[in-house]
Amino acid sequence: MAAPPNPAKPAFTSTTADDLAHMSAHITAYNEIIRRKAAEYNAVSVDFHDTDIFTNPATLYDDGNHPNSSGYEQVAQIWFAALEPYLK
Repeated sequence: MAAPPNPAKPAFTSTTADDLAHMSAHITAYNEIIRRKAAEYNAVSVDFHDTDIFTNPATLYDDGNHPNSSGYEQVAQIWFAALEPYLK
């Protein structure tokens, strides 16, 4: 967020390294809770945390935050792969 793929147009200029570390720790904790709850309720969970869709300039609009058509195509493919077993 503080250093998006287009450094000439940072998205959140006031975000510090400490802010990013704090947010990252929260995201990691939230993802673990989501994984546990999904397993508990036998729910499908689709995780984009380990993808580069939201950091790769090839999959982002110029704002460095939102996926472009290529990024949304990858998002759709990930969703489909997660749900396909239930569609048969």
